[in-house]
Amino acid sequence: MQLDSPLSVIKGIGPKTVEFLEVAGLKTVKDAIYYLPKSHEDYSQCQTIDKITPGNVIIRARPKNVTTKIYRRGLSVTSAVLSDETGSLGAVWFNQPYRENQLKKMTDFYFIGEFALSRGRYQLMNARVEEESSIKSGDPLFLPVYRQIKGIKTTALRSVISKIRPYLKLIEETPPSVIKDYNLVDLSTALEQIHFPADKASLAKARERLAFEEILVLLVASSLNKLENSKLKSYKIPFELDVVKSCVDSLPYELTDCQRRAVWQILTDFEKESPMNRLLQGDVGSGKTVVA
Repeated sequence: MQLDSPLSVIKGIGPKTVEFLEVAGLKTVKDAIYYLPKSHEDYSQCQTIDKITPGNVIIRARPKNVTTKIYRRGLSVTSAVLSDETGSLGAVWFNQPYRENQLKKMTDFYFIGEFALSRGRYQLMNARVEEESSIKSGDPLFLPVYRQIKGIKTTALRSVISKIRPYLKLIEETPPSVIKDYNLVDLSTALEQIHFPADKASLAKARERLAFEEILVLLVASSLNKLENSKLKSYKIPFELDVVKSCVDSLPYELTDCQRRAVWQILTDFEKESPMNRLLQGDVGSGKTVVA
């Protein structure tokens, strides 16, 4: 098995799931490995209903009185009462009619969403829902949140990622000396912890490592591009002192030292045989236009 192997050869990933994954651009094992979570939810921050305040909350509760009403123009509203040992609150979901069947299971769920004022009372709005049994034991409890893929439920997507977990060891590493110099975890460990975080510290190290990798790739690509450009031949524009002096003297103000230095560097580049590649940067009103 290689990183470029199609997901269809992974045991437990059905053809319909593969089809939806391919539409989303996930065709190989490597594609799935690098389908990184957009965020993580820390279920150790779960609150009891009597303690929550307006804002984003995580609660564990059992739903009851679950109903769905269809209004004009196809709008569906699913509502429920969520209860724990400390109290109850209302919850509502818009255009998510499947929630009714999901929430009628006789089990506890985790609800993650905004507790906000709606229709004259505070309710939990469009909360994400996780069955209690899907949250692994331990403290703290972390679960990755992925960008939604059409046709695939969140639990099914997590299952796909878990099936390619053994192939993380095939990921090629950045030169070890670079990793050692910056005291970073190896790339395969970072990818494993970003998908399956053990704790908050491991997750932080994984994010740091992946951020470093992203910057490193950009810097290497930029260096290679600069190297290729240096091999090209450009048209040399000779520096004409009288023309430049006449232009500067015609301005109703004097150039600053920084502007003069930028102009001089650009004019010097014009006389080289290799193409110029510069970024002129400055605050609003700093004089970028006159330098250009």
